[in-house]
Amino acid sequence: MTNFREKVIFLSEQAIKLDPYLDTVNSKKLFWEIKDEIKEAIEVFDNDDGELEKEMWDVFWDFNILIQKLQQEWKIDIEKVYKSIYEKMSSRKPFLEKNQKVSKDEAKAMWNRAKINEWYSKDRLWVDEREWFE
Repeated sequence: MTNFREKVIFLSEQAIKLDPYLDTVNSKKLFWEIKDEIKEAIEVFDNDDGELEKEMWDVFWDFNILIQKLQQEWKIDIEKVYKSIYEKMSSRKPFLEKNQKVSKDEAKAMWNRAKINEWYSKDRLWVDEREWFE
């Protein structure tokens, strides 16, 4: 089986080195480009016109380019980012590593306990009424 994920990462690494456009932009500009692509993807999603995969291509590509650019600018270390994601999600969703299905209430309780342990204020806890996609 071909691992296209690795191939896309390779192409994004090459793009940072070889694409002349990427020499002219900084990571902040790339954040704005991703925002525009996400907005387009949401519009396609809402219209349900069968083009979502094409829009997601743009989002994923721009995201990979942004990651490479942030590394190039010494603003992030991607391995530290992955480590932080792993630690955060392992703490907040321990059932994932245990390959365990849980109810929404159980997941919410685990999430909230972890956030309280991380010293988050109560207004940042998971509540059912919260609009996640405002």
